[in-house]
Amino acid sequence: MQNSRPFYSKYGEFFIALMILICIFSIATYLGKDGWGEQSTKGIGKPSRWCEMTQPGLVREPINTFSNLGFIVIGLLILIQIGRDENRATQSTNNPIIGRDLYAQFYGIAVIFLGPGSMAMHATHTNWGGWIDRVSMVCYI
Repeated sequence: MQNSRPFYSKYGEFFIALMILICIFSIATYLGKDGWGEQSTKGIGKPSRWCEMTQPGLVREPINTFSNLGFIVIGLLILIQIGRDENRATQSTNNPIIGRDLYAQFYGIAVIFLGPGSMAMHATHTNWGGWIDRVSMVCYI
C-alpha cells in the first residue's frame, strides 16, 4: 500500500529543522556583520586553542566552523529517515529510534544542534559562543 501522505507532511521534521537552520544562520549573519565584540577581536591573528589561526571577518575560524556542516547534514538525513521509517515503526521492534518516535526526533535534532553549537564557538570566539557549544554537546550526550 502506497503512503498517501503529502511529501511535506511525511518529512515534516526535516522541513521544520531546515527552516530553523535558515533562521539561525540569517540571524547570526546579521548579528555578526559588525563583528563579534572586543572579546572576539583581541585574538585576531593569533593561533587559537583549536589549532587554527583566528581570522578577521564574520567567521573567526573558517575551517573549524565549516567542518561542522557535517553534523547538520547527518542530522537532516536522520530526520529524512524518520519520514521513511514510518511504516517500519508499526512493525514489532525493540529499537526506539525507528519511525516517528520522540527518541528518534530528539536524536536527529541533537545531531543537527551540534553543528550550529560548535559553529557559534568557532565563528565568534566569545564566551556565549562557547556556552552554546557546550549546551549542544550536552544535548547530544
